[in-house]
Amino acid sequence: MINIFLRGLVMAALGVVMGCASESTGGGSVTLNATTTSSSSVALTGSYDTACYIQNGSGFKENVAFSGDSWTYTTSTYSGTTCSGTSTDVEIIATMSVVADQQIAGWVNGNGDTVTAPAGTQGASFTALNLTVSSSEDAATPVGLTVGMGYVIDDSNATGLTFYRMDDVVNSIATIADPFTDIPVAAVQPLMVTTASGGTVALEGTFINACYGSDYDNDTIVDGNIDTWVISGNTITAESVYYPSDTTCSGNPVIIENIIGDLSSGSDANLTAWVDGFANPASAPASAGNLSLSLPANPPYTTVTIEITSINGAVPSSPVSIPFSFVVDDSHTNGLTIYQTNFDSVAGQASVDDFRKNY
Repeated sequence: MINIFLRGLVMAALGVVMGCASESTGGGSVTLNATTTSSSSVALTGSYDTACYIQNGSGFKENVAFSGDSWTYTTSTYSGTTCSGTSTDVEIIATMSVVADQQIAGWVNGNGDTVTAPAGTQGASFTALNLTVSSSEDAATPVGLTVGMGYVIDDSNATGLTFYRMDDVVNSIATIADPFTDIPVAAVQPLMVTTASGGTVALEGTFINACYGSDYDNDTIVDGNIDTWVISGNTITAESVYYPSDTTCSGNPVIIENIIGDLSSGSDANLTAWVDGFANPASAPASAGNLSLSLPANPPYTTVTIEITSINGAVPSSPVSIPFSFVVDDSHTNGLTIYQTNFDSVAGQASVDDFRKNY
């Protein structure tokens, strides 16, 4: 198991951070302050959450809470992929002390690739912290462990703060991956689409295809591959990963691509043809709710367009807008099966072998 406490922390930073003069050594009830991206000072207080994301096939969220000089970090793992219901929580508590500010030198994404700084954070500073673990439910994080870390605190939103983690404290590199925030999340209206049976359904949830094999890294050994689409309202996050030399997709994945985009719906159309994975003519697939029945040969679907807003953490240099429609099978009692249209770049064509489910 990965040491969850060290996610976003750098042990090598101790030599640098611990050598600086601390501005505060704690004191239980004392409130510590940190520098924000606007060069203001803000009290380190309150509770901040990450968005729900997928880790090892389960829904996963993180929380960091500040109170006085106490830092509490909690991970929550859910059986489903939407981070709803009960969770298995692991908590770590540490005592904080504040160290001198450092200027951000660069940004990376969750895969370690260099990316453009989030809006308003260019040239910003962060307040380095020392943490000494006082309580731990993680066997890999012993009590007494001391680490150096910090957050880039974006205070540009009047309704709350966003905390970006430091990926490398020594070299002042921050990461855009999975930031913490207390900004209220507005209720989103689901994208409504026409189903294969002619009904209407909300296109939302986490859609995953089954683990499939391909030699992604060209080493003559088959790798496991999984694509995940998270659709919420009119926003989609699509991530492709591969598992080196692991066709069970059970090891540690490597991110191939992460795309975020805005969805918009248009008029309805009818599928012109079903094909197989090689674009050869094929019969309609079986209904997810009754395998003895088939979907219609020419089912209706709602035309959808995606405008890509981020590719691996970077904003496209020019607008990218492409068709992104689905034949939606809503016959299963637990959720949806979707078949992407425009397979092999042919409008109105869908492959019976290219589908994803949110159940």
